[in-house]
Amino acid sequence: MDPIFLASTATTWVLNKLLDHLREAAIQALLGSEGFSKEVKHLIHALDRANLVLGSVTAGATAGVMIGNQELARQITEVQEQAVKLVKYLDKLRYYDTEEKNSRKYEFWCKRFSHF
Repeated sequence: MDPIFLASTATTWVLNKLLDHLREAAIQALLGSEGFSKEVKHLIHALDRANLVLGSVTAGATAGVMIGNQELARQITEVQEQAVKLVKYLDKLRYYDTEEKNSRKYEFWCKRFSHF
């Protein structure tokens, strides 16, 4: 199996997961509250274009075209690794946001019932 085909298939899957995260309303609201709305739109657009390119690699491989450019395989793998890191950061961001909201709720209820 062509290593570029394998790398592009795996990277396409990771990019789609990343795009799913970036398109979630909660993540968009959270990143927007920090002033990153414009950057997120640009990132989503760039990731969509990358998916188109990777899709053509997959389509070519399906048609029997073998791409022998090993440098391309390394670049595709690098994109995949960076996308995985960003997915992890978004998960952490969501976790810390949820933790902060829960902490505020806990403090609210503690103050409310501290009179008893």
